[in-house]
Amino acid sequence: MENKVSKMKEYWTNLTWKSVIVRLVPLMLLALVLGTSPIWADYSKPISVKELPTTAQEMLKEWFPDSRIAFVEKEIEYFSKTYKVILADGMKLEFDRKGEWTTVDAKFHSVPSELVPQPILDYVREYYPGVKIVSIEKKKREYEIDLSNSLELKFDNKHFYLTDLDD
Repeated sequence: MENKVSKMKEYWTNLTWKSVIVRLVPLMLLALVLGTSPIWADYSKPISVKELPTTAQEMLKEWFPDSRIAFVEKEIEYFSKTYKVILADGMKLEFDRKGEWTTVDAKFHSVPSELVPQPILDYVREYYPGVKIVSIEKKKREYEIDLSNSLELKFDNKHFYLTDLDD
């Protein structure tokens, strides 16, 4: 026990400012980097339509040729990049980094039926005649549909069967 105490006493008496700095600076730098990483990891900035991926530009030209584009934004979060487009009529579209649409939110209009998988469109027409699809979100394993009657439907994206209904 005395040996341990004497070693600790020797350690503290031989401690120099240089050895303290050599040990503390790397820890302080690590804390600074980890502490500020959320600041630069998530950000968004307005961009021009020409800066959208080609696939997104083509989709906009094909399905919304007469719509004016009010705002385009690129969002970067750690390892993902997404794009948001808002049309003058209030419709919002979101695209992944490749330019594939992930969300179409038509607000007061209806989502173009060509963007909705046919089995989902058939289901909505059969069980909710006269009701519009006002939003569609394409996720990894499912489609989420919002209807004009305030119902939210979720469908499996492989076999297109209804997995959830929420009001």
